[in-house]
Amino acid sequence: MNQNDKGSDQELMPLTGDAAGQQLLTTPEPSGPTQLNPPRVDPQLTNLTPVERAAEVLRYSVLRAEYWLSPDGVMRQRLRFAVRLWVYVMIAALIAPSVTAVIQHVTGWAAMSAEIVGNIAQIPLGLCKFLLACFAVVILFRLLFRR
Repeated sequence: MNQNDKGSDQELMPLTGDAAGQQLLTTPEPSGPTQLNPPRVDPQLTNLTPVERAAEVLRYSVLRAEYWLSPDGVMRQRLRFAVRLWVYVMIAALIAPSVTAVIQHVTGWAAMSAEIVGNIAQIPLGLCKFLLACFAVVILFRLLFRR
C-alpha cells in the first residue's frame, strides 16, 4: 500500500442507509474557492533549454494573469463550473439525436406491428363472410333447383 494513500480507504465507503451497498460516499470537492498561491519562477530557469524556458515563461505568465484576475480562486471555480456545465450539455446534445432516432424506429415498428395485428384480426371476419356467402349460394341453389 502506498504511504501517500493513507486516506484512500476512507474515500469510498458504502452509505449506512444503503442495504445493498451500491452507492458510494466520495470525498466532496471543496465547497468554497481555494486560495491561490502567488506564482513563482522556476529557480532552475537559467539551466533550462530554450524550449523548456519558453514553456516555463508561458506557464508563469498564465498563472500570474490568473492570480492577478482572481487571487481568491473564484474565477477558477466559476470556470470549472462553466466547463462542467458545457460538458453536460454537449453530452446531452450528442445523445439526444440517437435517442430520437431510436424512438422514431420503435414507433415505426410499433405502427407496423399494430397494422399486422389488425390484419390478422380481420382474417376470421373475412373467412366468416366468405363462409356465409358460400352457404347462402348453396341454400339458394337448393331452393331454386329442388331435388
